[in-house]
Amino acid sequence: MNRKEVKKRVQQYSHEDLRQWRKHILICLEQFEADRNQFEIEECHYLLRLIDQQLNKRLER
Repeated sequence: MNRKEVKKRVQQYSHEDLRQWRKHILICLEQFEADRNQFEIEECHYLLRLIDQQLNKRLER
């Protein structure tokens, strides 16, 4: 994953798109945890942090 590109995308997506993406990441995370795929688990946590930060920013406005 290109983190720079992902960060840019997160900033551009709508609130609803972010919520849907977050939901999808949680499903993936569950599977990666079952597989004990540490790299993908960390990537999911990174994405969740970015999305949560962006959603919180928008709520503060």
